[in-house]
Amino acid sequence: MLLDFRKPNCTILSSTVSYTGKYFGFLGIHYHAGATCYVVGASNKQSGEIVMRHYNHEKNINIEAAKFEAEQYWQTFKEELERKPESGEDAEQSSQLEEWFNRATGGFSLNN
Repeated sequence: MLLDFRKPNCTILSSTVSYTGKYFGFLGIHYHAGATCYVVGASNKQSGEIVMRHYNHEKNINIEAAKFEAEQYWQTFKEELERKPESGEDAEQSSQLEEWFNRATGGFSLNN
């Protein structure tokens, strides 16, 4: 396990740690190609991998709409991160969370 996990390249507005402690989830903001961009993502605290979903990175939607969408997605994702596992096994919960995140983020980008 990493002693100090990699931090996402954004200003964090809200964050949580998954029930199992494996993931650090966040809602953040950064500037991409001169535009304000909201992000929802997670950092795997064991591997250091960061996955983020961007809102407004192509400057083609209103920033208030991007913020609203990001906040809505964050609430759903945060609840999933904090949900207590149905079985007692960390590995099973982690794989369910990874599957949910990959499915829910269609079009995610890796920030390695």
